[in-house]
Amino acid sequence: MTKLKRWPIYVLLLAALLSFPVQSARAEDRAFKAISTHLKTRYKAKRKGIPFMGLATFALKLIRPAGVKSIKVAIFEDLDDTGNINHAELNSVIRDSLDQEWQPLVRVYSRRGGQQVFVYAREEGKDIKLLVVTMDQTEAVLARVKLNPGALAKFMENPKILGISLKDH
Repeated sequence: MTKLKRWPIYVLLLAALLSFPVQSARAEDRAFKAISTHLKTRYKAKRKGIPFMGLATFALKLIRPAGVKSIKVAIFEDLDDTGNINHAELNSVIRDSLDQEWQPLVRVYSRRGGQQVFVYAREEGKDIKLLVVTMDQTEAVLARVKLNPGALAKFMENPKILGISLKDH
């Protein structure tokens, strides 16, 4: 009889544990959306569709080439107002969108070409998540990738996808 009374506690505990990754993924989607919205509104950019991206994402989950487990990409074209690119502004938007576990790895600014690159990383168990934002005078790319560094290292030693070698002979 006591076991039957405890089952709601177990169900609640299980629901809480299962919802944690979902909440984390939602927070990352909010960050991706916030950065994407900034690029669209601040620079009046047009988001370009990527053909077969859904199929590629599905294939990644099955094959996991080079240790890549997931990827999300947004490409923006026809940026306006790029003469007023403010590196600190974009960095601030990125930093404010991400939680504190994300750490900056690379920040590159080119005065001559007006290019900027931001790479942030976060550990997630044995995996690493990367957020990359690149921007120049006409285009911007936003990408989030989850990968296994051990599998990536193995792939770099012997690059094969589905048994097909990618090494130069």
